[in-house]
Amino acid sequence: MFIFRPSVVNNDFAFIREGLGNIHLPRQSSAMFQKLDERTFASALLAASVIAGLTIPTLASLFAPYAISALFFVVVLSLVPFAHVPTDEIVSIRGPSLRLVVWQQFILPGIVIALAVVAKLPESFVILALITATSGSVFASPAIAEMLHLDRKRALQGMVLSTLLTPLSLFLYLNIFRDAATTVTMAGYLQRMVIFLVVPFLIFAAYRGIIGRLSAPVVETISVSARWGVLVALMVFCIGIMAAVSAQLVIDPLDVLVNFIEAGMLCAGMLFLTAIVMYRFGRKEALTAGLLSGFRNVGLGYALVGQNMGHDLAVYVGISMLPMFVTPLVIRLHHVSRQAPLPKGVAA
Repeated sequence: MFIFRPSVVNNDFAFIREGLGNIHLPRQSSAMFQKLDERTFASALLAASVIAGLTIPTLASLFAPYAISALFFVVVLSLVPFAHVPTDEIVSIRGPSLRLVVWQQFILPGIVIALAVVAKLPESFVILALITATSGSVFASPAIAEMLHLDRKRALQGMVLSTLLTPLSLFLYLNIFRDAATTVTMAGYLQRMVIFLVVPFLIFAAYRGIIGRLSAPVVETISVSARWGVLVALMVFCIGIMAAVSAQLVIDPLDVLVNFIEAGMLCAGMLFLTAIVMYRFGRKEALTAGLLSGFRNVGLGYALVGQNMGHDLAVYVGISMLPMFVTPLVIRLHHVSRQAPLPKGVAA
């Protein structure tokens, strides 16, 4: 998902703020809109892209062939803004981080799958739950954690570690359900893992190796360009991945609704269960862990195995984009509205 650092070039959207400032809105609304920034603008564009892909089938079909390719650029460019961050703040296998990632990628998926099997849910739901629960955290986890005043550093470490461990946990649990995993060959799986994880992290490592020799303006230009690149790539992915959903919406709207409910239940269930389990380590740690466990990068899981799982997974992944990209926008607008000061002389 889209990642923005707080140190954003504020002038990028000055013209938007100035234009909105000249519109006569209610006093509280005007104050809120004047605080629009790059993060809010990007969240709005991504939410709009998901809705556009869902409601305009022709547009979704046009972008569909490029959706998975766009995800590669999302992974590569999402890492760029973190190139200057010390290694121990990006990857850590110390106590709290290791505890969280082991729970998130290995213990929690087992619990989710076991509950689905005990409840005798359809095998298709078990597989969808499996892929969701073994996918890493969304790339926007650090930004969301910061907006919610949670542990941004832990969120970054958890996002990176869970992403790196996704191929292992996903393949491990897929092989437990051999009937569903027979079409996932080791050679094909390794090839996709190299494309979507190994190559992006090698590029990231190479960039980290040279960033110290670059001037600050050049680094900032690269970071800003990367953020815009992620936005464009994510818009392509969001619109294209909705092609299966928009087609299914015509054929069987109830199936789309069921998939949406399933995605929401998994997200909320993993979030709350993790928060309860981790509460003994403090409220902030529990909520940060819940955020990482609840909001999963199912797009990455789909890239690794999706084309072997058929149409059902494509519909599920597509509809799960709706809460994944709309929720950050809602959180951001709520955050901005709470920070927006009232004009002088106006009572609260």
